[in-house]
Amino acid sequence: MSREKIQFIIPKDKATLWAAYEWNTDFGPITWRATYSYTGDMIANGLKNDLDIVPSRFRVDTSIAWTSNDDKWSARLFVDNATDENSLRGITSGNEGNNYRLNGEYLYPRYYGLDVTYRFGEI
Repeated sequence: MSREKIQFIIPKDKATLWAAYEWNTDFGPITWRATYSYTGDMIANGLKNDLDIVPSRFRVDTSIAWTSNDDKWSARLFVDNATDENSLRGITSGNEGNNYRLNGEYLYPRYYGLDVTYRFGEI
């Protein structure tokens, strides 16, 4: 195991691509959106220790939304983490109090839903 001092615990590589397309219809615009994000390897603490490396990850989110022409109604169907990646978000190292246990925090699994909104009164 290597234990050299490092200066940064943030990923060296990080990128996000975003796209949207809108269709104008007689009953209001429909918009499709998609996001791809990538986060490179990173170290979970100030010492470079092989056990503290958080591996690179990616995530894809997508949605389709509609808004009525009078802007009173809107609905959005979405899927977050569409590819259901099981990726670590971070790692924390323990100390002598918990026998140096490592804990990992994962990104949430695929998540989907529907939002519906009605706006009362003037906008």
